[in-house]
Amino acid sequence: MSRTPTEAQVNRVDVSSGKRTLLKEVELAEKAGSAGPVTLLYAEKSKTYVYCVRRILGSLYVVEGAK
Repeated sequence: MSRTPTEAQVNRVDVSSGKRTLLKEVELAEKAGSAGPVTLLYAEKSKTYVYCVRRILGSLYVVEGAK
């Protein structure tokens, strides 16, 4: 598995040859606030997957003219 803060890949690896075959790639549609790698679980037989990502979102307030 290959993971970054905005995407994850699941590969099948043939142990004897070392050949890697991409089974699934998931990229976040909304990347804002992504903190840490995407965790992906994939069920090859049913071709279903679930992923989890940690997000940290906040608000920024601008104050002008304060005394």
